[in-house]
Amino acid sequence: MINFQVTPDLERIVHHMLEKNLSRRYQTMRELLTDLDVIRHSMPLVRDAYQTSQIFTSQLSSGAGLQSRMINNRLGKSIAVMSFNNITRNPEDDWIGTGIAETVAADLKKVEGLTIIGRERVYEVLRGWNVDQDHLVDETLATKVGREVGARWLVIGGYQRIADMLRITARFVDVETGEIIKTVKIDGEMKEIFDLQDKIVYELSRDLDLSLRSGELEGIEEKDTDVVEAYECCVKGTIAVYSGSRKGIEESIALFEKAINLDPKYAQAYAGLGYAYVLKGQFLTTPEMFHKGAEYLQKAVELDPLLPDAYSGLGMAFIAMGRIDDAIGALRRALSFAPDDFQTHGALGRAYMIGKGLFREAIAEYEQALRHNPDAGWAAQQLSLCCAYIGDLERGEQAARQAISSQQKFISGQAGVQIIGSFLRLAHIHILLGRFDDAIAECYREIVFLRSSNHGLKDRTNIEANQKLVSACVRQGNLEDAREAYEKLLKDFDARLAEHKDDPFTRYYVACACAQMGDRDKAIEHLRLAVEGRREFNVARARVEIDFESLHNDPEFRKLIT
Repeated sequence: MINFQVTPDLERIVHHMLEKNLSRRYQTMRELLTDLDVIRHSMPLVRDAYQTSQIFTSQLSSGAGLQSRMINNRLGKSIAVMSFNNITRNPEDDWIGTGIAETVAADLKKVEGLTIIGRERVYEVLRGWNVDQDHLVDETLATKVGREVGARWLVIGGYQRIADMLRITARFVDVETGEIIKTVKIDGEMKEIFDLQDKIVYELSRDLDLSLRSGELEGIEEKDTDVVEAYECCVKGTIAVYSGSRKGIEESIALFEKAINLDPKYAQAYAGLGYAYVLKGQFLTTPEMFHKGAEYLQKAVELDPLLPDAYSGLGMAFIAMGRIDDAIGALRRALSFAPDDFQTHGALGRAYMIGKGLFREAIAEYEQALRHNPDAGWAAQQLSLCCAYIGDLERGEQAARQAISSQQKFISGQAGVQIIGSFLRLAHIHILLGRFDDAIAECYREIVFLRSSNHGLKDRTNIEANQKLVSACVRQGNLEDAREAYEKLLKDFDARLAEHKDDPFTRYYVACACAQMGDRDKAIEHLRLAVEGRREFNVARARVEIDFESLHNDPEFRKLIT
């Protein structure tokens, strides 16, 4: 069982104390007390324990000053790791560049005091400049990227694979000056790829004057897997899962399963597989997928209790399963490892939004996600929705246009995570502001985009698009177009039900359309089922939903939203 009330730092200390290898345990009480002192100010549980013991306080007084100076000396040390370039251009080896960057970034996260800029943020900056991920990045471009993402240093490089031999060239760039701090060339066999990646981190820490503690060295040296083939499958699975398509999800599941078969103790592969199943469950509206995903993510936590991705994915699974308090606990645990992770902040925002109907709390998390990654279009979408429900239409419109910008990057052929529905967020704001022509235009822009999309939520988004059309056309007085959109919505919804795809979010939008078209009984029935499926969220927004204005005095409606 996972105890989300215990922080990862304390858990790390306990694991260090219980190491099977005696040489890797604390060798003196002073080492233990020093580590405890580092976390006591940020851990109420430990702080209270200290306050009950004057003995510990006196023993730690000298160590606290040293630790504080160490932490202060490391302030402002932020670094971004870019995907390494495939010099030989053999497409079969493209995965290696992502793998190197992922591993180096993960190892650097174990170095106390370093802030690691999310690699997704780097990719999206490059996409905004129409630079492909496999583009050979020179120091000039690296400096521009580093300044854009707020990094002090940048790790760039390339690799060459010839048969079983691998050469990795890593360059450490000072963003402020554009100076190359150091260039490192590392040669070895492909089977030694893990050791080669470790050497990059060692060289970086030495040249940036980061003194690694013994625990950090052990964390870097500790391998997620020793099986190169499993590592390859896991990296390729990670690439596939972010495609956002059903095909990509299926490919990722097969790859993660292969990785686990090759190495049954590969925690990262279990985390990836669990996350993929959670996404599949959302796309197909199949609750059993959420439970299956949660099982794999729990297994990942058992194998590696300090793996942020496992807790983040578990939080998403718990949200889908309705275990909101557990979800919030898991996501907070993930943030304690990686406080700047925009995806986890976004997931926590989702927990507050759809799990508890707390729109202001959700807004705070989505704002955090966008602060760490302004191109996170999906976070901007949800922020716009929450702002609409609390009446902050100005911020809602800004967020919707921010989301549209991200969605259009995909239209223009740039690589990245595909999102849909951004035009509908702006249409919603237009309706609330009485701009019905503008709302209709945005709905049709979304419908046109969806025709060329293979996103897993395409069918659901089409239904919402027609709901927004109904809402705008009725208010505009264009009942003919409203009826056409309404009939299309009902036809698409019946088709989903025939495929055993039913979810409370789509039910809610169908209820809105029925209410607008004057079909009171259907509106009440669909809303009832929507509330049963996701009560807090759908009750909270139904209370302020303008499409339900005609039902405000209806006793059954009032009972549903009480």
